[in-house]
Amino acid sequence: LSLVGVTTAVAQDYKRGELYTEVSDFEGKTVVLYAPGTSGDHPAGYMNGKNTLSTQITDSCFYVFEAIDGKTVDGEQLYRLKQVSSGLYVKDADGQEEDAFELTASEAEAFEMTVMPFKQISAGEMCSRNSASDEKQDLSEVGFVLCRGEKAEEPFSDTTNEGYIYIGGVDVPFISPYSDTNVWRVYAYENTKG
Repeated sequence: LSLVGVTTAVAQDYKRGELYTEVSDFEGKTVVLYAPGTSGDHPAGYMNGKNTLSTQITDSCFYVFEAIDGKTVDGEQLYRLKQVSSGLYVKDADGQEEDAFELTASEAEAFEMTVMPFKQISAGEMCSRNSASDEKQDLSEVGFVLCRGEKAEEPFSDTTNEGYIYIGGVDVPFISPYSDTNVWRVYAYENTKG
């Protein structure tokens, strides 16, 4: 028996919808987050829990930004990011060691963050809460920087960063001080199931 020319087709149940341009447009709504990487070693893809960035939108790619009542930093609202399929939050980390992306059921252990449109900087410029560089990511469209509310206790020695910590994406989501992999495009989604 010979199987020649057999291919497998996987139906995609969801497709990307509108690109959000304002936090107020997606706060509390179910969204997908897309890391706009620009190369083989910094690929683009959808946040997919702590797994490899996904090229397709799957059930594990849906998130909600939950505003934390009464909590702000530098005048900006703080949020927790919740994965819809698991009901878990992105877990806090200090970013000192390019921390792996972990999830937690505890709101108290969640990564509390500002969500701000990126501000493009050049290599060598000092970082801010919403800084982003285009060295390894495409900044041609609106995107957001997810920055930890609390700065690191000590500035980082190998970067022009005074303690800002971001959720980034290089193959997998991670937490780090680097502004060259920290932009996320936030999209609505459309259900394509029959």
